Amino acid sequence: MFEYLGAIGGIILIASYLPQIVKLVRTKSSEDISMLFIGCIMLAAACLTLYAYHIEDLLFTVLNTMSALTAGIVLALTFHYRKKGTEANT
Repeated sequence: MFEYLGAIGGIILIASYLPQIVKLVRTKSSEDISMLFIGCIMLAAACLTLYAYHIEDLLFTVLNTMSALTAGIVLALTFHYRKKGTEANT
């Protein structure tokens, strides 16, 4: 039962990044994104991934890896569009 709750929670967490990724790509603007927040989320997910690997929980490892990767995508897009925006304004 609790494994299902963990899986559902992990899937919702990963899916929650998708609207932000789509918005970043469509608007090509990362002005309202907090890089500190996304960086902290990515670091937390990476730490949880290592912990899950240590306790040999495959589902938790996979879900946290995916969460870290999707947070990394948001962070990379944020850097990319901020750099482009800075170049366009100079």
